[in-house]
Amino acid sequence: MLRTSVAYSTNSDLNLSAALSSMDYYGGGAVRSGEYRPSQDIATPHRLWGLHLNHRLRLEERFLRTRRDDLHDPESAFYLRLRYALQLRLLLFRLSEAHPDRRLTLTLGDELLFQASGGDDYGFTVRNRFLVSPFVDLSDRFGLSLNFTQQTTPTAVPGVFRSSEVVWLVVKQRVK
Repeated sequence: MLRTSVAYSTNSDLNLSAALSSMDYYGGGAVRSGEYRPSQDIATPHRLWGLHLNHRLRLEERFLRTRRDDLHDPESAFYLRLRYALQLRLLLFRLSEAHPDRRLTLTLGDELLFQASGGDDYGFTVRNRFLVSPFVDLSDRFGLSLNFTQQTTPTAVPGVFRSSEVVWLVVKQRVK
């Protein structure tokens, strides 16, 4: 997955952003499906009892294309998804006394994903995603993270959920 975004902070209590993501899913040595995902975010960071918390509300427009073995033209679908995330960031330690922006933090988060429309049935589904992410800030403009995400998704059988785990490498470059 490749994601780029543009963000604007109105003040220290409100961040607005727009993003575009692109990803392909592979199977049998070929691209089986792909997705373009524009999104818009509103985030409100704040402190509670000295802890760094962040609330994020994201609206995603998902454009999917699927190629099947018996079809020459890909099938397309559109989904609208609303996401709410609550994240806690903990400072583990500073990497340098001389450069306080160099630090190691740990982010813990939970996110609910509400898919409100799209596909053949325009059904409504809810997913839950848990995130653990150590993050190394090497400067106020550049950082690296290794994210572990565990997600539960409902299946067609009531009360039965599918679980998946994903590890993401995140490279964050801030341009001011």
